[in-house]
Amino acid sequence: MIQNIRLLKAVVIVLGLGIVVGLGGLLVALGQRANDRASAATNDVPFTAAAGLERIRIPDGARVLEADLDGGRLLLRLRLANGAEEIAIHDLATGARLGAVAIAP
Repeated sequence: MIQNIRLLKAVVIVLGLGIVVGLGGLLVALGQRANDRASAATNDVPFTAAAGLERIRIPDGARVLEADLDGGRLLLRLRLANGAEEIAIHDLATGARLGAVAIAP
């Protein structure tokens, strides 16, 4: 009877340690994945100074409200001098303006 209780205690301790080690491994793996995704998100668009792009021209009097990268494109939400807003799309490799979308008030 005493042997059975000792064996049961040993089994409970081993299983408890297994749970603790397993949860620790899970937390480490989740942390590494979050770190990998964060670094991948900042490296999505290769941009080099060799492309020759130093400036992107926006209309006179316009203000940049937001900027976002999408692949090889730069999206700028602009407030124009007349108060209207638009989204301007530029190619990062060439700096060329690919188009614009007016935002209705």
